[in-house]
Amino acid sequence: MSIDATGSTETLRLFAEDLRRTAVESAEASTIAVQQELARGLSDAEDALEDFLMSYAEGHTGAAPEPIDEAAKDAAEEPLREGLRRLGISERQVLFAGEEAGNATRAVVPNMIICRQDALDGTSPALLRWDGHASVCMIDQVRADGRRGGIYARHIAGAISCATGWVVSWAQWSRHNGVDGYRNILGAVHLANPRAGVAEFQLSSLRWDRRQGTLAAVAATASRRSKTQQLAKRFGISSEKAFYTTSGTPLAPALLVGAISAVIEPNAVSLHDSALLLPFQILGGPISSPDGSALNYLRVYEANALDLRASSRPVGGYIAWVK
Repeated sequence: MSIDATGSTETLRLFAEDLRRTAVESAEASTIAVQQELARGLSDAEDALEDFLMSYAEGHTGAAPEPIDEAAKDAAEEPLREGLRRLGISERQVLFAGEEAGNATRAVVPNMIICRQDALDGTSPALLRWDGHASVCMIDQVRADGRRGGIYARHIAGAISCATGWVVSWAQWSRHNGVDGYRNILGAVHLANPRAGVAEFQLSSLRWDRRQGTLAAVAATASRRSKTQQLAKRFGISSEKAFYTTSGTPLAPALLVGAISAVIEPNAVSLHDSALLLPFQILGGPISSPDGSALNYLRVYEANALDLRASSRPVGGYIAWVK
C-alpha cells in the first residue's frame, strides 16, 4: 500500500491516521516493556544482567545499550510490524532506522516505509529514577521525486509514549508541492493517558498561556548549561522562575499543553531525539534555530530522513517557545 501523491487529501488523511494508530501501539508497547523490565530486574541476578549483550547500529550516539533497551526495542517492533501488515504493507517494504536499528545499509526504494524509532529515549533516567524516559516511533514513506528525480522521504505519522503515561501522537497529510515541501501543513495531534483513564482526544491548539520565566533544557553539564543560558539571553528568554534540567522527547506533553515557556537544545541532535518538534509545528508552534532564524523542522526532517546512520545529527539545535 502507498500514498498516491495525486490522490485526494482525504485519502492521505486516512492513511496517515492509520499509521498514527500503529505508531501509538508501538510506542506504548515499548514503554510498558520498560516498566516491566525495571520490575523484573529487582529479582534478577546481577551477573545474569551483565552477561546480556545487545547489538546496535554502527554510529550509535547514546549511552551503551542496556538489557532494558533490547526489551523496549523488541516490544516496539511487533505491534509495528502487525499494524503495517493490517494495512497491506509487507515485511520487505519496511526499513527500521533510529537509535538501535541494525539494517541501515539496505537499499532504499520508492514506497518503502521507514520506521524511525528510539524505543527507550532516556536509558539513564529510566535505570536511575524509573522516570524521565520516553518511547518514540515515527513513520515515513519513501517517494519518487517526479520533478527533480531521485527519491525523498515523506513524514506521515508518529507517537511519543512517556513514562508518566501520557501519549502524544500526530499525523500529517499536507499536499507536497514537489519543489520545496508544503505550502500549508495539514495534520492532527492527539493526546491520551490510558493508564490514568484519559481517553484519546485531539488537540485543537497549543496552550498559549505559558508561565513566563520558565525553561527546560538538558543541562546536566556546566558547558551545556552555559550554552543554554547564552541562547536564552540572546532570545530574551528568562529562567528566573524555573530552569528544568530535562528536555527532549519525554517533555513532549509539557511543550504542547504544559505551562513551560521554552525548550532549548543548544547542540546538534538526531531526528528521533527532536521528534517532539513535529507535533509542536503541526499545532503552529514557533521554532527557531540557534542563529535566530526560523526553523521549518518538518522540512529539515524530510530533507534528512533518508540518512539512516545512527550518528546523523542534522538538527543544529533549536528553541521551541511561545513568544
